[in-house]
Amino acid sequence: MSVSESFTFWELSVIATVLFFILLAAGCTSLSSTPFTSAGSSNVPTTPTLTVTASPPLATPAPGHCSQVSNTSFTIVQGDPFIYQGSVPSGKISEMRIWIIGKNSISVKIIPVQQYEPFIFRLTSDQTLRMTNGTYKVLFEFPLTGDPFDIKIETVGRQNISRQNETVLYDVSGHRILEFFDSTDNHLNETDAADTIERAIRNNSMENVTNITVLIQNSEIEIDPIPDHHIGDTITIEGTTNLAPGEIITLWIGEGVYHSCPKSSWACNDSVRHCCRGVIDKITVSPGNCGINRWSWVVNTSEHGFLPDFSYVIIVTGGNSIVQNSSVFNVLPVPPYIRLNIPEDGPDGTTIRLSGIVNTGYGPGEKLFLRISSDSGAAVSSTIPVVFDGKDYHWNFTFTKSLIYPYNYYTVNITSLSSPEIGNIGTFSYPKSYPK
Repeated sequence: MSVSESFTFWELSVIATVLFFILLAAGCTSLSSTPFTSAGSSNVPTTPTLTVTASPPLATPAPGHCSQVSNTSFTIVQGDPFIYQGSVPSGKISEMRIWIIGKNSISVKIIPVQQYEPFIFRLTSDQTLRMTNGTYKVLFEFPLTGDPFDIKIETVGRQNISRQNETVLYDVSGHRILEFFDSTDNHLNETDAADTIERAIRNNSMENVTNITVLIQNSEIEIDPIPDHHIGDTITIEGTTNLAPGEIITLWIGEGVYHSCPKSSWACNDSVRHCCRGVIDKITVSPGNCGINRWSWVVNTSEHGFLPDFSYVIIVTGGNSIVQNSSVFNVLPVPPYIRLNIPEDGPDGTTIRLSGIVNTGYGPGEKLFLRISSDSGAAVSSTIPVVFDGKDYHWNFTFTKSLIYPYNYYTVNITSLSSPEIGNIGTFSYPKSYPK
């Protein structure tokens, strides 16, 4: 690989930004290599854009994360911005050299600096989004006043046509430090390569060098487990992400099965039915702890075309569509039930009215067996029908209090004659009637 084939540009500036579109422009050099552990070719990650600016101190690092355990080691999520402020050593130093050493890559840039002014190393959100996940070692090298850099970077030719242009580093004495396409002595990862360069600077010259370590992490979106729900339930779908607070996650829900659809049905929106477009919404990431942020979304399964006995797929996407996750949940039929409302006293106070809603699956043919017994042993029972009001099936029964006198409390037991395992029991006190 030739030097010109290495990376895309870095953007570097001091006070006024100077934009370099090609790393070789303005006499600056960019290096690139195959993996340090082999001589073969490899995919080369996109080089981040660097901005180095002399300006007042800024907070570091990017927002949304816990305090760093070290002021020289930082973790960045792809798509998050990053700022690092460094100091220029004393002396009449007019330029510095910045090295970024990552997996399969080494890049270098010389930029001007001003004495007594801090420099700012900046990565924008767009730049970290394009960086390959992994560890990057960043070296900040300062030469002696008025002297050139001691570590020399040269491109040499080879007879082997596949390796015509190789980049070699030499120390101040002319000894070879690294040859990036030499598999015999470059069995080094990015950290070892950076340490080799830094050690050469420190041991063989009077230059000043400092470093930071940057770990680029993949964006992640996790979905909390979603239990089975019954039709009509309101479901809270939520999870965690290392995306920054305020970022937008796109959520989609639709049926998890395929079936044929009439052409006219494709026009429907905001429905989970397979023949529609699904339900789509935007969710804003909320702040969490230590960079583990939260997101959530609420849906009512009485809406959006949900049906019982169906599985539904949820897909969440974020980080400019570079991260995605999915999950499946089930919507079940409402289980059979007989509900028992709080009893109501009659207008003259001598009667009690019992009532409730029924869903046993037997429709209008359902009959219920009702038994009311007091703590004195008195009891009354009856078989009662159900009534449909256009939406639900209801039952009600009114009885005279004298039938269960004397009592301090009474128990109501109501069951389905078609399925006796479906029922309800409530105990109520006298004179006020409240569920147990």
